[in-house]
Amino acid sequence: MPDDAGGFYSAEDADSEGKEGAFYVWSKTEIDRILDKDFRIFCQAYDVSKKGNWKGKNILRRTRDWRFVAPDFNMGIVAFEKKMAVLSEKVLQVREKRIPPGLDD
Repeated sequence: MPDDAGGFYSAEDADSEGKEGAFYVWSKTEIDRILDKDFRIFCQAYDVSKKGNWKGKNILRRTRDWRFVAPDFNMGIVAFEKKMAVLSEKVLQVREKRIPPGLDD
């Protein structure tokens, strides 16, 4: 990550808003609220659950191949990937309102 003086930073702090990972992790309730009727397909594709996959929250990660998710929603790969792009953008728009972690300088 470049800095304004021409150097580089090697990492971000783990904390933002006083909590470890707060900028990057999600509860299932948050995802459900953001995506409304589309939350099920996103949660399946990105391993989102009520118990979470990290300290009771969810780190979004594509753990399931489209072939194991899309058929449940009667979609081919093109429609599935387009849907994931739209839903991911909605989630990212919400994340942009969060306070990002500082640089670990």
